Amino acid sequence: MAQMRQHAWQALLYLPSKRTHEGDPVSASLTVEQLSIQDAEEAKHLYDVVVEANSGTQYDVLWRRDLHPSDKNIEDALRAGHLYGAWLDGHLVGAGIFNSDFAQGYEDVPWTHVAELDATRCLHLFCTHPGYQGRGIATCFLERALALLKQQGVRVVRLDVFEHNLPAKRLYEKVGFTLAANTYLTYEDQAVSHILFSMYEIAL
Repeated sequence: MAQMRQHAWQALLYLPSKRTHEGDPVSASLTVEQLSIQDAEEAKHLYDVVVEANSGTQYDVLWRRDLHPSDKNIEDALRAGHLYGAWLDGHLVGAGIFNSDFAQGYEDVPWTHVAELDATRCLHLFCTHPGYQGRGIATCFLERALALLKQQGVRVVRLDVFEHNLPAKRLYEKVGFTLAANTYLTYEDQAVSHILFSMYEIAL
């Protein structure tokens, strides 16, 4: 997981929706679960679509499929049981990694909630399929993933997101995350060394 720790910025990709589906009953048909290595191709395809759609946009999260998320990142997370997915109509429409890998700088944030390391998770690479946005999938997915983590004994979830990514921040706050601080983090990739991060947490 070393490579993931070095490039684990921008937990959530949330693109502005191009269309809205009024009254779409997503909550009744969305399935959220831990993915397995058998889901590798679906997960890789989702990240392919997400990275291509996000690149060069106003809220570009600077993901690169050859670096972060690489195929190795995805496969390692699947084997460890850290990659969670959201299924709708047989399609993988959301994904996110919850693990105990925290970037350098997390230890200096004035967190409100305290828990043992094995009961604390960091959210990485959270995304929804751009073709399905505007249907409440990101909210439903995140809420259900957090409920699963709580059942597994997780007590605190933390994340970092670019400070200027207002859509992502609004989503987190809607689900119940609170802002702990704005700070700079140390990552191997110098492309993000000058970017201010908003640090969020939620107690489960």
